[in-house]
Amino acid sequence: MDLFKETKAACYVNLISVAFCGTLIGLHLSLRMLHIVVFIAIWSAANLVVFSVIASRKTHKIAALHEDCDIENFLAICGQLYKRRTSKQSKTLASLNLSSAYLMIGDNSAAGRLLHDIGARGFSGHLTVAAYEFVYHNNCFMYYYITGDIPQAARVLGYMEYMLQNGKLPKVSANTFQDFCLRARYALNIENGNYDGAEQFFVEAFEKNKGAMSKVNSKYTLGKIYLHQGRLAEAERAFEYAVEFGGSSIYRARATERLEALGKTVCVPPEKRPRPPFKVFSTAESAAFIASCSLVVAASLLATVSVFAGFW
Repeated sequence: MDLFKETKAACYVNLISVAFCGTLIGLHLSLRMLHIVVFIAIWSAANLVVFSVIASRKTHKIAALHEDCDIENFLAICGQLYKRRTSKQSKTLASLNLSSAYLMIGDNSAAGRLLHDIGARGFSGHLTVAAYEFVYHNNCFMYYYITGDIPQAARVLGYMEYMLQNGKLPKVSANTFQDFCLRARYALNIENGNYDGAEQFFVEAFEKNKGAMSKVNSKYTLGKIYLHQGRLAEAERAFEYAVEFGGSSIYRARATERLEALGKTVCVPPEKRPRPPFKVFSTAESAAFIASCSLVVAASLLATVSVFAGFW
């Protein structure tokens, strides 16, 4: 919830209003303190669950931008969240998202600076922090791989595989992290001239993954494999797919370069109408937050006034 000031503020307003007024009313009605405490505890738990679900949905909404290859909006919203973070954990998450966005648009210098800062702060704590650490190393792998430092990329991948095997990571993310490691391992093998099993892996990855970014990555890599095998027609089709669906990602740019090197005229899809600036909270949602908080505050104040005025 710390990522979004709107949900955080709304949650606190609800908690404080109900806790304060509920206590006054309970004492006025001569309720036992235990009953008052239980009521406030149940309200607080329900309140936190509701607003945490809202915040989680917003987080998934942001992540979907990356998978849809809408890197501009992903970068914009991650930049906003990064600037207003205060806690170490939330700042780390915002930094990881931002470094990933920079890598995907090809701004390696900005990504490198962020990753250096994250590494300097370090990681410690529970499973969520361990997951952040894995994503950090995955981003480091991408940085070294993209910039051509293959030995460093191999070293980072070795540690990622170690983390996956030693049980430090949350089980709910195991399949995703396993996919990260397998993609990275096959990508390194290809760089070292070893294509064994790579085609089958990326064909299956393309078929089973629904996100555009994952599909584009798979197709681009398949294009490289087909080039190595001399299957030029299939390589061209794979690169053309990356150009068509790659959005503003580096895969589109690199696929374009590959096609031009093959002597093909690249037919870049016409520019779509620009998307409106991405907002985590729509106007209607913000209005709903304000209205709900106002209603709780008003009802609580009314109940408090009623108590002191002797209406009850």
